[in-house]
Amino acid sequence: MIDLNRHSRTTVIEVDVLVIGAGPVGLASALLAHKVGLSCVTVDKSDGPLKLGRADAMNARTLQLLELLGYGIFEELHAKGLHCSTSSTWKNGEFTSRQNAWWKALRGSEHQHFLMLGQPYLEEILDRNLTAVGRPVERGVTVLEVGLDDGPSARLTWAKLLSKTGIESLVRAKYLIGADGSHSLVRKSFPEHFIFEPIGDDTEMTWAVLDGEVDTTFPRESEIINFQVDTSDVARIPREGKIDRYYVRMDRKVFEVEEAIEKIRRAVAPHPFKFVDLEWNSQFTVRERLASKFSIRQRVFLAGDACHVHSVNGGQGLNTGLSDAFNLIWKINLHAKRAGSENVLKSYENERRPVAKTVIETAGALVRATKYSQQRQLVIGAQRDVTPDEEQLHQLWDHSNYYVGLVKLNSRFITGMGISYADQTAALASSAFISPEYGAPLVGYRGFDFHLTPLTVDSKPTRLYTELDYDGRFDILVFFPSSEIVGATRIISSLMEVIPGPLKPIVRIRIIHSSSPSIPQRPFDTAATGADSLPIVHYVDTPIPDSKIGTVSGRALYADAMGLDEIGAEGKEGLVVILRPDSYVGFAEAVGTTAWSFEGVSGYFAGL
Repeated sequence: MIDLNRHSRTTVIEVDVLVIGAGPVGLASALLAHKVGLSCVTVDKSDGPLKLGRADAMNARTLQLLELLGYGIFEELHAKGLHCSTSSTWKNGEFTSRQNAWWKALRGSEHQHFLMLGQPYLEEILDRNLTAVGRPVERGVTVLEVGLDDGPSARLTWAKLLSKTGIESLVRAKYLIGADGSHSLVRKSFPEHFIFEPIGDDTEMTWAVLDGEVDTTFPRESEIINFQVDTSDVARIPREGKIDRYYVRMDRKVFEVEEAIEKIRRAVAPHPFKFVDLEWNSQFTVRERLASKFSIRQRVFLAGDACHVHSVNGGQGLNTGLSDAFNLIWKINLHAKRAGSENVLKSYENERRPVAKTVIETAGALVRATKYSQQRQLVIGAQRDVTPDEEQLHQLWDHSNYYVGLVKLNSRFITGMGISYADQTAALASSAFISPEYGAPLVGYRGFDFHLTPLTVDSKPTRLYTELDYDGRFDILVFFPSSEIVGATRIISSLMEVIPGPLKPIVRIRIIHSSSPSIPQRPFDTAATGADSLPIVHYVDTPIPDSKIGTVSGRALYADAMGLDEIGAEGKEGLVVILRPDSYVGFAEAVGTTAWSFEGVSGYFAGL
């Protein structure tokens, strides 16, 4: 543990990673860095985690990522939050429609809902776990200056810090992460590199945000409600416990709280309405900005609001920032341990910046739809033709229906489950497999979840995402249709030959058999194959009995998603899927069961 208050002025602290900012993105980055074995210092000017307000929803993809993080964080948050998978519209006091089709349509996911829970809960549990692992946030610290060693081949970043007791310190780090919010000092320290560019038009809208317990006869359901009177200027967000959140479009920057409350009363009429306890209120003005770059020389990185800000509509801010952290840390780890090239670090910006840009455009379209339902250009500032689906939306003159239509059109970003890196990075191997769900190659999309039974003595059923762990390792899933153990031996031996030596410590193989009682119910002895340095786990892929994912086995789920039956892969009954540490598919290939060849696997790892 490093205590900046006890170091002398001449002390230089050297670490792998310096994280500036201890909001959710900075806290997650720090905990992930510790988890993969990197030394890390996290600093923040605050005296503790957030107490009230800010973000209010974690989407399905974020819930999957929190499962990877471990430490019991997902389980604790999931138990505290409220599950929300529906939204409804009300017009002039009357119910008009309810929607949840985009959640029900999700495949390969145990989570088909938002988890509605205030940001303070997330910050507190991340902060607590950092303290528990001996890496507490250095609080009350002012960042005086940050920099990067001179020269194009510079390899160290540095920061001059001032502790709350007046002690100055110099921290030198191999990598610096600026997760210090929309007014990021890290971003502003490199103005010639990081330009915070406006996205879309300059239309600004001001919203009031009110959290509290209310007294009303209006039905309190676990769903998001969009109210329409003249325009859709009030939305209700269900929260944990007795708390509700209301977003109210005010269209001017100066107003009284009572004016916002009066708008809510008008929206829920004829039902009476009052706040019993107004816990927190604030206001925000919609400004859409995107950093021109997300990194400098692959040593200084921006994450979260430091590199992208947008409207809260769609609940994507917190979720997008956390995905930045999960995307970045494993790449830093790979590079720091000399198992990956500079291209791996470059892929952070290549992958995340296009996602951030689309999220900004989507949120912008949603927020403007609350006021301008007849606007012909859904994505503000996008110079392109309107698609047929978008044109159909423009026929909906009703604000609330128009808004719901936009949500449906952009649901893959709102749920987080349809975000893809397939076209953004050379570090991803290409694949001919086309996913019927996405209409795009599966490579670059999230790994699908499915149920498993480990081949151990107790053999308790589990899920893939329960077993995955963000520990910096790649998971090679080998779907093997034969029940003969000798076949598994051949698979392991073949994989051992193609995985480069430096990568062996960061690769985990999971052999997944078709269900068969003839498979030995014991852990497989890997010593005979020379694979004792690799963790090998055997499973039976079990049918999934519920409707969340469908009654298909794990292999069938992946095979169907990859269009295995449509590409003429005759005789290739086996399947190899490489999941990156962030559980996105890095490589996928159909292989024969009589002559296993893993040239594609070798090529993927060679390209990292």
